[in-house]
Amino acid sequence: MILKSIETGREIDIDFNFFREEYADAIKEAFDKYREEKLTLYPENFKDDYSMEFNFYIGFEYLFNQYSSDYEVMFY
Repeated sequence: MILKSIETGREIDIDFNFFREEYADAIKEAFDKYREEKLTLYPENFKDDYSMEFNFYIGFEYLFNQYSSDYEVMFY
């Protein structure tokens, strides 16, 4: 995958497992923003359980890029 810093524009090619370990805080930040928005906008349709995290990871590239303030990812 390609990881791009929004601040510097620098791109690096890294393995997803390495990304999950080294950028866990960025993933958590993006997921927390996603979770907060879904619970606020659609409280009756989203349970605060593992299915929300599952949905986040299913659409990871799009959702991470939408909710991350520091990085963008691109899978090739």
